[in-house]
Amino acid sequence: MSVLEKVVNDLKERLARYEKIEQEIMRFFDEEWGEVGSLENAIMELQAGYSKAKHLVGIEEELRAYKEMFPCAACGKPLSWMPDDNLGQALKAFVRERRWSHSSCINWCRK
Repeated sequence: MSVLEKVVNDLKERLARYEKIEQEIMRFFDEEWGEVGSLENAIMELQAGYSKAKHLVGIEEELRAYKEMFPCAACGKPLSWMPDDNLGQALKAFVRERRWSHSSCINWCRK
């Protein structure tokens, strides 16, 4: 038996095990809640929740990185700021006054 055949057979065995596990889980949901669709709904809810959590973590990481760009002049720790407080407003004004843009936007405008 070639290596490729061994890999294919191994994958087929794994797929059969996963299908068996899926059937057992479906049976469990059916017995507990009386709906086969409950598993699908639960999976969709978990995926949606994971997607939202991942997005929020990404936003928090970006915000943390932005805040670290502005250290306190006295202690050096990152300043906390919000878009509507004094520092946030000053940063918005600075960016507007200097006409900062994405490089892709500048390249698009030059065409």
